[in-house]
Amino acid sequence: LERYRDVLQVLDKVSPELDNMSSLYHMRAQCHWLLDEPAMALATLDAADQKFDADPSFLRRKVFFLIELGLYREATQQGLTYLERSKGKREDYIALGSALRASGEPDEAVLLLETARLMYPADVEVNKVLAHAYLDKGQTNSAAALIYEASLLDPSLTSEAAELYRRAGRPHRALLLNGQVTDQQVKFRQRLALLLELQRYEQAADMDGDLRRTGLIDDEDIRYALAYAVFKTGEFDTAETHLQKLERPDLFRKAAELRRAIQDCSEDRWKCM
Repeated sequence: LERYRDVLQVLDKVSPELDNMSSLYHMRAQCHWLLDEPAMALATLDAADQKFDADPSFLRRKVFFLIELGLYREATQQGLTYLERSKGKREDYIALGSALRASGEPDEAVLLLETARLMYPADVEVNKVLAHAYLDKGQTNSAAALIYEASLLDPSLTSEAAELYRRAGRPHRALLLNGQVTDQQVKFRQRLALLLELQRYEQAADMDGDLRRTGLIDDEDIRYALAYAVFKTGEFDTAETHLQKLERPDLFRKAAELRRAIQDCSEDRWKCM
């Protein structure tokens, strides 16, 4: 019934025998939390942790409350204590690793999450959080390898792995992974960007049919990118056809610049070689 204040009043009247039930302390802490009384919720958990010192569940709940309050450094300290006292669950490592990241401690996050990865080697979520910790450290290649490993279990991550390899300066590896992406729109959008980055303009220009078939040609960013690829192959009239369909102000300005380049190349082709 969500009558949390009434619950607390009832709990204040329990007999001494019932007061030894640890579950009632969890109930009391949760009621204070739902009444937006975090200080009382945390104090209740501290008292219960002292009373039932062999039960680490109170400390675990406290860690999650601290994370929700945004007190990541305190959550990290309490979380490490909790892991020392208990075996810990998969979600505990993920939550604590995320808290370490949020508190600006990527090195500690990586160490903790690498431990979790040894314990849960086939867990997609552990790999994803660990990958983001490596990204915090600027180690994009390590992050890409982890997301690729996770994509073997969750194919929806393949495009993300390809993007990370691109950011890591390995566009050929990214292009190879792009071929395994099942979502056609995601696949062709990413492929066009990769081909342009690799300066494979003819291959990019040849994507016209795929872009039309998937409806991506209606995206003005895609149409401009295709116009640029076509321009680089020397098909100036086709490039102009694409540019004429751009209406967005920022792309309209870029189209004007590309038209000037087309004009220069039409007059002196040697400038564009």
